[in-house]
Amino acid sequence: MTKDDFFVIAYKILAYLYACLKAGEDPKLEEISDSRLNIPERYWYSIITMLYREGYIEGMKEINTVWMPETYYSFDRPTITVKGIEYLEDNSMMKKARDALKELKAMVPGL
Repeated sequence: MTKDDFFVIAYKILAYLYACLKAGEDPKLEEISDSRLNIPERYWYSIITMLYREGYIEGMKEINTVWMPETYYSFDRPTITVKGIEYLEDNSMMKKARDALKELKAMVPGL
């Protein structure tokens, strides 16, 4: 599993939101931004949208405009949901992503 794999990115986003929830802190979007995760903006936006539509995160507002064919979202205090926590903890692909990140951190000091 590569560092830009969907499940690795989704794991990083959900794990960060869960850590913020447990710490009682508001998440900082720059911590899970496309540039921080080193992925294209469109790919990042697709992942965030999928996580939202599947009910794993909340705190996004849907924006529909007449002049744009796509639906866009703005962020209003994004947070992980119970469903997101369950997905993070129980999904086998999430476990593989977590293990891949642990291995990567062990191989590359400072990550």
